[in-house]
Amino acid sequence: AVLVLLALGWPLARLHALPRPQPVATAAQDGDLATVAWSPQALVDLRAQGRIVFVNMTADWCVTCKANERAVFAATDFRAALHAANAVYMVGDYTDVDPAITAYLQAHRAVGVPLYVVYPRGGGEGEILPTLLTPGTVTAALGRAAR
Repeated sequence: AVLVLLALGWPLARLHALPRPQPVATAAQDGDLATVAWSPQALVDLRAQGRIVFVNMTADWCVTCKANERAVFAATDFRAALHAANAVYMVGDYTDVDPAITAYLQAHRAVGVPLYVVYPRGGGEGEILPTLLTPGTVTAALGRAAR
């Protein structure tokens, strides 16, 4: 029984030795959707430039995130709404539970991912969007941020 427990526990104990995925470069292409990797400083810099920022906190293991990616973010309507608002699409990858993203989630009173926040042009508080998105919800939020 001890040998069986050791055989089952050994892979779990060695998980920490696996290499961590490298963060996405500052500007990457997701199909034809330009994304910016989230970081606290990048968000501050974009907001200081007066840019509209759509923040998407996501993780590979998040089923709701994947559903929203297929239903909303992969659609041409989303790209058009981003373009019309001249907004930056910023993605934070919480797959490996990044402490900086944990702090951001806690600051927005989110219990986990997904978290979607749209920051308006020229400053002001970000608008937290619902967990389950529709194309209309996202388009309307980007429109409000552009005013």
